[in-house]
Amino acid sequence: MRMLGLEECLNRRTAMLSGGQRKRLSVALELIDDPPIMLLDEPTTGLDSASCSQCVALLKTLAATGRNIICTIHQPSALLLQMFDHLYVVAAGKCVYRGTVPGLVPFLASAAYLQCPPYHNPADFLIESLSAEDSANQTITFLSNAVQNGRMSVTDTGETTLKVAVTGKGDWIIAENERKAAEGGNADIVAKSKVISDGIKEKEKDVHPARMPASNVEQFFILYRRNILMMRRNYAFACLSYLGVSYVLTGQPLESSRLVPFFTFNIIASLAAQSCGYLIGATLQIKVAVFVGPVIAVLLSVFGFCITYRDTPAAFKWLFHVSYFRYALHANTYILYGQGRDVLPCSETKFYCHFK
Repeated sequence: MRMLGLEECLNRRTAMLSGGQRKRLSVALELIDDPPIMLLDEPTTGLDSASCSQCVALLKTLAATGRNIICTIHQPSALLLQMFDHLYVVAAGKCVYRGTVPGLVPFLASAAYLQCPPYHNPADFLIESLSAEDSANQTITFLSNAVQNGRMSVTDTGETTLKVAVTGKGDWIIAENERKAAEGGNADIVAKSKVISDGIKEKEKDVHPARMPASNVEQFFILYRRNILMMRRNYAFACLSYLGVSYVLTGQPLESSRLVPFFTFNIIASLAAQSCGYLIGATLQIKVAVFVGPVIAVLLSVFGFCITYRDTPAAFKWLFHVSYFRYALHANTYILYGQGRDVLPCSETKFYCHFK
């Protein structure tokens, strides 16, 4: 709190803090875990010039303690711009500059022949140059090509490198940078490399080849197997919870000869409905599938239990044979009210009884 200048706000509610104090409070909350990298999205938005300077100065102080602080900022003033150590300017999804603040103006002059006027904010000049309607795209292209769209090469500068490779015969080879280690007198690295190499060679028969051709079907089943147990558990819980509650609330007999087929056929019907949705989603575009899916569901439900088979024209009778609603209705009717079940009682006081 002392570092962020919030000592006077220790006994104050968050709603009573000013905009700058709230920004510093959000930074303080992130500093509790002492993160090595901090990502901030527009920390100066909504603040006045004095609060902006204090916020950026605070971030610069935190960066000096060994943290990497990355933040986005829009239209910074010349004073704020000078506080940043490294700039990464993006326009139209492309990197147009990557480097230090003092190198921005010379880069614009050399890459796109853009001369920033004296005593002019380089950030404002760059934004104005990239926003011009007639030459914006051309300027972005020139700058992006000059900076190679922000790409940079990464070189491994480690003193030792452990390399694992597989030959065509499946032999495991471990190579250590033994020459550098020997030159530096580090015999311990060479000894450890030898131990690792011998241990892997002894267990070579237990190691599968790293390169094994696999078709798309094999890859699908390998990846799907990772989540099938979780999916099966969640799906079964959703179906069984709904079916169990509906079975008890409708007063059905608690008999295993009815319970097991009831749950089984309803789960099969739900799987058929899910498969129909997958088929529509996989074969059609999203914009078309959101309309075709409900239409097909309504048709299958209409020809499932809304109209009778004998009253349907011959041209539409085939829909009864593909409707999972019809099969589920027939199965549930037979399971619940068939198999020698007694006549359901009707109260004499009721005007209408559905069981008569």
